[in-house]
Amino acid sequence: MNFFNQNNFECKTGLKNIFMQDNQSQSSCGTLRRLHFQKAVNEQAKLIRLLTERLLGVVVGLRPKSLTFKKSYSIKFSSEKKKQQHISRGVANGFLVFSEKAEFFYKSDNYYNPKDEGGILFSDPDLNIDWKTPSDQLFLSDKDKKTHNQRIFKKLKGTNYYIPNSI
Repeated sequence: MNFFNQNNFECKTGLKNIFMQDNQSQSSCGTLRRLHFQKAVNEQAKLIRLLTERLLGVVVGLRPKSLTFKKSYSIKFSSEKKKQQHISRGVANGFLVFSEKAEFFYKSDNYYNPKDEGGILFSDPDLNIDWKTPSDQLFLSDKDKKTHNQRIFKKLKGTNYYIPNSI
């Protein structure tokens, strides 16, 4: 089964992403990955595909001139549906695993740099995201637990994006 073809991708989406890095990740039930993104020269567009089971993916627009600025959208992924989601540059993404385990694969159009990673607290009251699970049943990594909530959006140095002061 063919999951990615550059020509088909460009024809169907009108996007010209050149993907440079492939990643695969696995998480267990209740794992919530904060809304995360890459800043400055390392910002990334991604193409995500769930390989096994179920999860909720959430994206938030960070571009102030976009109609999606500070708006969140969620999509339920199921490995049976074999759907993919494109995440543009200037958009944060996170997820919550609903099944026993979930494994997913994603392509990115730029290399990951830990120095340029940013994050938004999953419970940021300005975003009011419904994660479909009580917060006391969520598991966060140590890195994701360190994301603090400050409700004021600020301009991200070196970009035209505004982000919460929670980075």
